[in-house]
Amino acid sequence: MMHFCSSRMAARLDVAREEALIGAAALASGGAPLQPQELFEIPEGAPEHEVAESLAVMRAEWAALAGERIRAGREAARARATLASLRAEQNKVAAVLPLLTERVDGQRILYNKQLT
Repeated sequence: MMHFCSSRMAARLDVAREEALIGAAALASGGAPLQPQELFEIPEGAPEHEVAESLAVMRAEWAALAGERIRAGREAARARATLASLRAEQNKVAAVLPLLTERVDGQRILYNKQLT
């Protein structure tokens, strides 16, 4: 019976940890920086060592999520820079295209007159 109670408490701690992580992530995306341990609600009767273990896991998961968020931010910045570079290149091509078209048209007229 002790194993069942222990696994049930572990499940309750897992749920509390996940709820705290989800809540903190939601608040962080809205600009309200809050650590998940501030939202962590310890289930009644949870042994201290299991709470400590759950908090340690939660901190590690939060750090991993923060790392992923930083990497995603860097990738987004890189993508924005690439987009800006491509737009600049597109503008250069758009500026040169009429000149090239005029030159080709002139060459075509000369070719048609057999002057080239």
